[in-house]
Amino acid sequence: MILTTTLSKIGRPVTESKYYHDKRNPILNGIIQLDNILRTYSGSSKDVKLPLFQVLGFQGHIHYMYRLDSQYYVIEKVCTLEYPYNKRDTLIKATNFVVKLLVLKNLAADMEEHIHQASENKKKKH
Repeated sequence: MILTTTLSKIGRPVTESKYYHDKRNPILNGIIQLDNILRTYSGSSKDVKLPLFQVLGFQGHIHYMYRLDSQYYVIEKVCTLEYPYNKRDTLIKATNFVVKLLVLKNLAADMEEHIHQASENKKKKH
């Protein structure tokens, strides 16, 4: 199974209020996605960490979200990556960029495994 849920848009210049406003949509979507997965997942809800990736200007922010219990969700910041935008910074930022994208890839792979496990559990119940 491939993780296919994404939400993106092109918007205004980056400000602090935009940072928090734009984070609202992925969080609300993430709550729905986590609840759907956890409905058939047999392990601890804390094990299922949904990656969230937010791009603002030349920065990307990687977070993950998990459900603490039936009413509370936790969002933890993993890292911030910066896109290389000039020749001087290209080598340093490009290397860091690739390393941090691998973090995002690993979070997505873990999430894919949890989705697969929840799907298998759902098949066993029917």
